[in-house]
Amino acid sequence: AAAAVAAVVLLSLQSTVKAQNKVVEDMFDTFQMWPCSRVISVDGSFGCGSEEDRKVGRGGSLLAINSTAELDELLAGLRAGENPRKLERVSVLLRDDNLLDGETLDKIIALHEDGVLEVDNVLVAVRPVTEIGPEDLVSSDPADQWVTNGDGMNFAKVPFTVARLTSVQSSNELLALEAENEVRGYGNAVWQHAARLQFYGGKLTATSEQCLEDLRCDPLGGLSVWGVVGGDPNALNVKDTVLLATGMDSNAFFHDLAFGRDTTASGLVTTLLAASALGSMANPTMLSSLPRQVGVALFQGETWDRVGSRRFVRDIARNGSKCLELQTADEFAGKSCANPLTYSLAWTGLDLGRMSSVIAVDQLANANGEYYVHSQDGVAASQALFDVLGASTASLTVEQADTVSNGMPPTSLDSFREAEAEFGTAWPGTGFVFAGYNASFTETNTFYRSRFDSTTGDAAAEEAVADQLAEAATMLARTAFVQAGGAVVDAVSEISVNVTHARELWACFTLNFACPLVARTVNTSTQVIRDVMRASPVTAGLGPSGGPPTLFSSVYFPFAVENSQISLVEVFVRDYVVKHTNSATQQSVGFGSCSRDVSCVDADPGSLSCGPSSTSLACIDGQCVCSNAFFHDAVSPYVALGSNAFVVDKAALNTTFDRLWTEPKWSVPVLQTYKEPTKEVTTPVLLAAGGTVTVAALAMALRLVPRLQDPKLKLT
Repeated sequence: AAAAVAAVVLLSLQSTVKAQNKVVEDMFDTFQMWPCSRVISVDGSFGCGSEEDRKVGRGGSLLAINSTAELDELLAGLRAGENPRKLERVSVLLRDDNLLDGETLDKIIALHEDGVLEVDNVLVAVRPVTEIGPEDLVSSDPADQWVTNGDGMNFAKVPFTVARLTSVQSSNELLALEAENEVRGYGNAVWQHAARLQFYGGKLTATSEQCLEDLRCDPLGGLSVWGVVGGDPNALNVKDTVLLATGMDSNAFFHDLAFGRDTTASGLVTTLLAASALGSMANPTMLSSLPRQVGVALFQGETWDRVGSRRFVRDIARNGSKCLELQTADEFAGKSCANPLTYSLAWTGLDLGRMSSVIAVDQLANANGEYYVHSQDGVAASQALFDVLGASTASLTVEQADTVSNGMPPTSLDSFREAEAEFGTAWPGTGFVFAGYNASFTETNTFYRSRFDSTTGDAAAEEAVADQLAEAATMLARTAFVQAGGAVVDAVSEISVNVTHARELWACFTLNFACPLVARTVNTSTQVIRDVMRASPVTAGLGPSGGPPTLFSSVYFPFAVENSQISLVEVFVRDYVVKHTNSATQQSVGFGSCSRDVSCVDADPGSLSCGPSSTSLACIDGQCVCSNAFFHDAVSPYVALGSNAFVVDKAALNTTFDRLWTEPKWSVPVLQTYKEPTKEVTTPVLLAAGGTVTVAALAMALRLVPRLQDPKLKLT
């Protein structure tokens, strides 16, 4: 009889579990969002995430905050012991994106850490673009000259999860649920609408060294792109180099929203346009016959202690053999470098001592045609620019910035200037920064490294900006030509940026990266680009057009294309430089078909003369061609990729220059809403209901026992 009772009870439990799982599935609604994630350095963790290792968010009742005054009132009341709504654990729903700034975040953290109210997560609602004016956006800190912390939140330590909703529709749905909570009386009701955000982002106490050792982090960075306009891969160190340099990445509290319109895209686009203007000269021998060559460098990972430019400087600064150990395994044997790990050997033809001049390009989108030159090397460093300006009919103006009073702005140029202090090799060249600001970033870019540093979607306004960038790029290309030894008169008459092309390129970075120009450059369709972009949460709220690319660097990986993953921005930039600055001869001669660069490593270049090895071939338009532009590892100079893990050179690590930034291998973020019973009201009811069900099940089982004992029902 006991066994029969147990069997019936087990069957009842199994049925209950299945029914319960179905109920659980039905009771949760999932929303798309952009999460704030964590980054980890030698100084600890920054950003957002669950406090406990692999913690599944318990969730909290939705509580809307409509203004900073309302938040202050809530905080004061709770600290005074006033809690008429019986709030215990909450999901704070900020009604307006503009409410989320450094001050508001600090107040919510204080609520949580003071034990006044347990905050499980913070959700940020969004409004229609048509309702948002410039005055509604959170500005970066104007008191911080070079805005090291962006909008004040990029390096906050947040002990809970935070996410921004992706659409007005989902925002309205959550606000409607919260409104029901208010009507029902929050904790005074039988149940409330609640939300949970499951997202483990690494421990707040973690450090990057330990995290890398535990295989729970990857170093931040990616792949930089460098090249020589019309250059010969076999003769890269024959001439001194004039280098146009800029960054390729940005940052924001929500990494997926790091569009960096002015912070990064303006300098990136201007540098590409300048390189294109030099590469499309009607008489290319005017450039190739100069005593110096013109190079371009677009550095990845500059947000993270300039790992892209510092790694590049370290690698080309080495005396003697720059590649300390060649690859010995598989098809890469003798064709790639194992120490430092780099795919191509082309960089070994460069030398820091032959970088005669570096022009860093920075933040030009909001300059309105008024630019500044920042230099500590005297007037001579930028004299060529002013000579070109004097001979041109351009409408832009350029002034010398007061670097004595204001100091130098932080750019890739610093990596060259600090080479001796960090790596023991002095850079003998000179340089200057060409920028749209004078004494501080916020003069022209109030949203530096912020989620609001993006386009308003006004195509006409962006065309006007593109026209100004085209004029600035023309000036930079002419300046580089003159610094390379060309005549001012030739620079003015022969070098000019195509305005139509400038508009197209700028629109790709600000309005829609799934554009025909990008598709043509990387030899694919706009639909494929949209599909690749959708692999990131960033496109969830941007519609079918694709939207601008996020310029957050992500983590370092030595290949731009691996399996189904592609570093789309990096691949586009490299291919753009090849197509727009490579000599016609090198581009026109292809050797073998390919789908990515590594498809070319077994190709025998024969008479193509493609540099140190076949890794100097690039896969362009499905053909392996001699390349003049290459990827270069953008990762901490003190990190190496071993056989199974990243290895840190702890003895050499100089934390003055490098805080070893990493990103944890976080879980997939999931935002769900559900109905949560209120503890004080429902606990007795649930206990009584559970007891009633149990008694009823046992009574039913006992009634069945006599029937089960009937001989006719027994098993033989």
